[in-house]
Amino acid sequence: MFLKTVLADGQAEQAVIREMKARAEGARGDIEKTVRAIMDDVKARGFDAVCEYAEKFDKKAPYVVEPSVLDEAYRACPPELIRALEKAAANIRDYHEQMLAKSWEWKRAAGETPARPCAGWRAWASMCRAARRHIRPAC
Repeated sequence: MFLKTVLADGQAEQAVIREMKARAEGARGDIEKTVRAIMDDVKARGFDAVCEYAEKFDKKAPYVVEPSVLDEAYRACPPELIRALEKAAANIRDYHEQMLAKSWEWKRAAGETPARPCAGWRAWASMCRAARRHIRPAC
């Protein structure tokens, strides 16, 4: 692996950062394009496409695990492992619920339909950008 040494003079490191961001943008675009194509294929062809992608990426076709097998595996787990996994799941769930942007809703004049709430991170991000520019966001 080739490592490049950059003299931090206020300009050289900024040029390197710009180059890195440009490479990342290109890679992200390729990834998004690939994922979009896979999702469209799954929407169009359903489970057949899921099977093909599972075999391609996981080297294994999807299969059904019978409930009795799951029950047996659960009974074989030590209680402290089950408690630890349940606590981890609760912590993960709580973390992601806390990370959700809170939506809000307001009422219009009498007889009008309530406005649609701004929801999701995209709306939150646009509101933050709009607030910085002191303009009202479009939801």
